[in-house]
Amino acid sequence: MKEKIIATVLVIMAVVIYTTAVINFMQGDVLKGVPDMLMACSDVIIAWVLMRQRFYAKALQVVGNSHFDLIKALEKGVPAELTIRKDEDEEISEEELTEDEKRIKRMAEEYDQLAGRLHRLHAFRDTDTYMQLPENSRYLLDKQFKAMDDYESTLKQRIQLECDTANKKD
Repeated sequence: MKEKIIATVLVIMAVVIYTTAVINFMQGDVLKGVPDMLMACSDVIIAWVLMRQRFYAKALQVVGNSHFDLIKALEKGVPAELTIRKDEDEEISEEELTEDEKRIKRMAEEYDQLAGRLHRLHAFRDTDTYMQLPENSRYLLDKQFKAMDDYESTLKQRIQLECDTANKKD
């Protein structure tokens, strides 16, 4: 709000100074008119810059808030849900799935949950709290992270293999 008031005052001052410059030019006093004209232009430019800064501040606040909300949502994790569809509009119920499809769906849900936990552990390892832990605790957390990462990679490969195998049967 301050920027808007200051910008308004600057524009009013610019009009007054511009009017003075015009009067000086009309009286033939160019040496007084030119500086007044330049001062009026600089006031308008400063007013414009203030209003742009206000606009950018609001835009950054909106973008920052949305990024903050996204980060909070990602930290909570994404619920693992896999929907299998026959086509775009028709979903397949759990009972209609074959045993292979049910197994793949369970692996995909497990993968999603594991990926969320792995992401949160990775983020925790970048915090000051982690760095304040005793060395043996950090070692065990690093070992846990490595094991979870290996498990995630292996599970991903199994899902891909199962999907490829199931697609070849069709």
